[in-house]
Amino acid sequence: MKASLLIIAAAVLMSFGGLEIKWCGFPPWQLAGLRGGIAALVVLLLVPEARRIGSWKVWVVSCALAGTTVCFIWSNKTTTAANAIHLQYTAPLWVLALPPLLLGERIKVRDLGLAAVFGFGMLFIFIGTPTATDLSPLIAAGNWIALLAGFFYGLLILGLRWLRGAQAVVACLE
Repeated sequence: MKASLLIIAAAVLMSFGGLEIKWCGFPPWQLAGLRGGIAALVVLLLVPEARRIGSWKVWVVSCALAGTTVCFIWSNKTTTAANAIHLQYTAPLWVLALPPLLLGERIKVRDLGLAAVFGFGMLFIFIGTPTATDLSPLIAAGNWIALLAGFFYGLLILGLRWLRGAQAVVACLE
């Protein structure tokens, strides 16, 4: 199958992910576990390198991925799918704010203005009193959980950068 068709198929499946999460009768923890279990089996079957036990750093970064997945599914079950997705993508704010603490990097002044505008726009999701529905029963709580998903997603991105830096050091020593 052509690569472009595979990309289109992946995009279509991803587009229906939120709807499938909403309609699935499993609670968030079970759904996240099932989704992660299927993904682990597929990766183990298709990627032979994944069958090796990784370093402790890989396990730390894996926890950030698990946190992202569980919080995204949980938020999708409780708030609107749009809010869950938009708030998960607060990750760039966390990627900007956390490197001084976690990676010893400095914040660039030019990034602060963009981050302020971006963060201000995200605040509008929390303004107002949305109406709960059967598919979105706890909108306010779900929004906070989605924000936590964004935090974990930011940690995941920083963790991947951390792993890349560790691999570069190992390559230099060999």
